[in-house]
Amino acid sequence: AVVSTQSTGAEGKEEEVEQTTKLSTEQYTVKVLTGDKFGAGTNANCYISIYGTLGDSGERKLTKSENRDKFRRGQTDTFVLDCVELGDLYKVVLREDDSNVGADWFVASVTITDSKSNEAVFPCEQWFSKSKGDKQ
Repeated sequence: AVVSTQSTGAEGKEEEVEQTTKLSTEQYTVKVLTGDKFGAGTNANCYISIYGTLGDSGERKLTKSENRDKFRRGQTDTFVLDCVELGDLYKVVLREDDSNVGADWFVASVTITDSKSNEAVFPCEQWFSKSKGDKQ
């Protein structure tokens, strides 16, 4: 709930009025395509932040995919995230925590679809690695 103070009455006395403002929520389907390169898959914990014209999702751990073994070479993993409505999507930030053996990860692309079937595709073609690509 949002509490605001406003002037009421002829005497101009201020009174606290509780106004409930519900934020619109949206369900986003996130598809992460791990590239088809040697060593592209990862065993690390992976995270995403989604940015839109109305705000951002905050960092979210990518945990529940339809694939038991996530982020394998050439595989698409699908995740469903519920968050506030983000508007038109313009950026995603991926991160892996470099945990576990085989933490290197090559991401080909990320595709995000909202509940209204609006789709945003983010080509990546980049390593998330301390030893490959730009080593970041």
